[in-house]
Amino acid sequence: MNTTTPQSRKPISGLSGDEFETARAIFVTIAEELKTAYEDSWRYRLENTTSSERLKTESLETKKNLCLYCTFLLFSYQQFINRVDYETMSAASQLLSHLLKSKNGLAEKELLHILHQIAGLSRESYDNFAYFPHLLFLTYIEKYGKTNPLSEELKEAVFSLKRPNNQYDNKAINALVKKIGAPPKEFSLNQYIVNKDSVGNYLFSYFKNLSSQKQELLINLSKESDKSVPTKKWATIINPIIDKIGKTEIIELGLAVFDITIELLQTLHKTNPHTLWSLHQEGAGYYDSSKHDKWFFDKNEDILRGLAWISAYLESPAYADKLVELCIAAYKKKPEIGALLPRLGNACIFGLSQLPYKEGSAYLTVLNQKIKNTNGNKVINSRLAEMAAKSNKTKDEIEDEGVPDFGLNSDGILVEQFGSYEARLKVKASGKTEIEWSKGGKAQKSVPAEVKNSYPNELKLFQQKVKKIGETIAAQSTRIESFFLKNRSWNYANWQETFLKNGLFKVIVSPLIWAFEKDNKKSVGIYLNDEWVDNEENVIAWIDDSTQVQLWHPLGYEAEFTLLWRNLLEKHQIIQPFKQAFRELYLLTEAEIRTQTYSNRFAAHILKNYQFGALLKTRRWGGYNQFHDGGLPEIHLKDWNLRVQFWVDFVNEANHGNDYISTDQVRFCNNHGAINLADVPPIVFSEMMRDVDLFVGVCSIGNDPNWIDGGNRFGNNYWQTYSFGDLGELAKTRKQVLERLIPRLKIAKVVEITGNFLVVKGKLRTYKIHVGSGNILMTPNDHYLCIVPDRNPSATDKLFLPFEGDAVLSIILSKAFLLANDDKITDPTITRQIK
Repeated sequence: MNTTTPQSRKPISGLSGDEFETARAIFVTIAEELKTAYEDSWRYRLENTTSSERLKTESLETKKNLCLYCTFLLFSYQQFINRVDYETMSAASQLLSHLLKSKNGLAEKELLHILHQIAGLSRESYDNFAYFPHLLFLTYIEKYGKTNPLSEELKEAVFSLKRPNNQYDNKAINALVKKIGAPPKEFSLNQYIVNKDSVGNYLFSYFKNLSSQKQELLINLSKESDKSVPTKKWATIINPIIDKIGKTEIIELGLAVFDITIELLQTLHKTNPHTLWSLHQEGAGYYDSSKHDKWFFDKNEDILRGLAWISAYLESPAYADKLVELCIAAYKKKPEIGALLPRLGNACIFGLSQLPYKEGSAYLTVLNQKIKNTNGNKVINSRLAEMAAKSNKTKDEIEDEGVPDFGLNSDGILVEQFGSYEARLKVKASGKTEIEWSKGGKAQKSVPAEVKNSYPNELKLFQQKVKKIGETIAAQSTRIESFFLKNRSWNYANWQETFLKNGLFKVIVSPLIWAFEKDNKKSVGIYLNDEWVDNEENVIAWIDDSTQVQLWHPLGYEAEFTLLWRNLLEKHQIIQPFKQAFRELYLLTEAEIRTQTYSNRFAAHILKNYQFGALLKTRRWGGYNQFHDGGLPEIHLKDWNLRVQFWVDFVNEANHGNDYISTDQVRFCNNHGAINLADVPPIVFSEMMRDVDLFVGVCSIGNDPNWIDGGNRFGNNYWQTYSFGDLGELAKTRKQVLERLIPRLKIAKVVEITGNFLVVKGKLRTYKIHVGSGNILMTPNDHYLCIVPDRNPSATDKLFLPFEGDAVLSIILSKAFLLANDDKITDPTITRQIK
């Protein structure tokens, strides 16, 4: 236990030097006794020591000084020793709690001293905030006030302790604050704004010329800061104030301060986490520092939350667009800290949820895909469910209906005029866009200078629309892919109205394959040349409004049937937004039938921990934190009442910390525990094992071309086995695609598939590219060739691939093109390995 304290302590503790040392000596004795009387590693019992009896004999003056000393430790200790000493803080918390339960000599002067320190404590300073006994302290003030009149200054200081109801014991705290405290009688900007960062500076400059209307706005924007969402009454108060000032001015205020906030958050994300915590403490108001612009202040956040809540009333698409950007920035996780401003992110979500449901659901659906935060996604889904209930629809239905078409026609094309110039936007199912500029039918190489100079605002809006179209297609493609496990179906009339008549949706659903059923008729088709055709291009003529439609999955179909679909896609150069005809299938093996409740199919792999944690979130798995103690990765399939678990553990290797994990079992569980794999619905088993295969295929150290040369002293045998060993299902599909693709390549004469390798016959050497890892061996001695993938666009980008999303396939093709002309390679890091 570290009880060392700095010399510059008097102004902070409120004690003289002698008083400080006396209190310190008593505290050290009590803390040592507590340490020997602990029940577990976190909680120490004061009542189990002789100190509790001895304290009864101490004078009120000594008890008062001990209270001040404990407060000093809880609020100021951390900034001097640069770490959290939990034993010291726990002991200080217990001693202070004990003293506050009886007379202790604390009077107005001391109470104000403590209150001012609490007022400077930011909400997010968990360690300090959690250890201070707020309820006992406020209860003491309440009892003190019964025999001693409380000054207005003290009441105002108590009033400043109002906190959000959703944290710690804040509901009880706020009840006492309301009972004891009183708001300041004289209005001051400092009551509402902390003018110590870029956000505070802007807010202060806006409100400094304070009209009565602006004063009303400022007071009411943060009036309900203790609530997670505003009350209905709040809207009836704030909306008339907005009308008096003017919606245009409020929109300009919001857009400006949101931009500044996003910029500040981006700066914070670039700051070292340990430095950030230190600056966070300094910026909280109880330590003199010139670095206040490095953290965010609660009062400023409260105003921003109010500005987010009013989004629907302002009726501004630009304002809503900016809220999406702000929400993503607020929820973005910083290693070792987490989301920096989740309360602000929640406010953005609420504001967007109050828009008309078609607009609101579109924004929230995009957010749901872009935010990789479990709590944030829960809030979004909760708001979508509320919007659905109000509209008497399901959550899926409002998400379907809320997707805008952005003016795209049935061919996925948008045309906009800029004077005599025309911009023609072509959208692909992948979300990629192509823009062609022309004048009088004559193509332009790039954005014309006249458009930039004469139509800057219109051009900016067009570019923003293009970005939103790409984001929406990406989000909706991911959502439609989730239909495999949702088992959704529609009658054709509703499906056509929702998907086929929406220009944006049509871009996504047209390249996909759908299953149709009516009475005793069944067929599988794709929308080709404005007709539904089967895999032999026969028109499916019997589809009508009552026909049931469902997204097709290849599971349960003969390989020949699926092969015909693959042929059709290649024939017509159709690119699917995700793998469907080429989707990997995972069937139960004999080994899994024997193990019954778990699968070892993906056990004993070594994965890169941080890459694994990030990928989990993109696939909506939770239960795991790659930056702290790991956990049990799992996903909850509500429609099936199942949880899927992928057991992993950190690799215990010196000098690697938590950089790597090893894999173990995959289990499927219901409310009673793990179930027999034979009882798992085949489509659930296949899709979830596909996820796990993806985690291994992307995150395995076997994919790292620099592993051996990087000086790693563990995992080398595994790396060798994975890099050049058997193929998993993802790699098997990749091999099938390569076999079909090779005859169409310019280098077809010098490449061939042999076993698990794509063999390339260069001018200087022959190379074997492993279809699973993308790593390379050179003949005749199978010498390893290290080539780090080039992230820049290459010739392979122009190749037709029937689906999106296989980065390794692109890497393999890129390496094949490079090595086929190995005599023209100039990169010395490659040539010295070849020659």
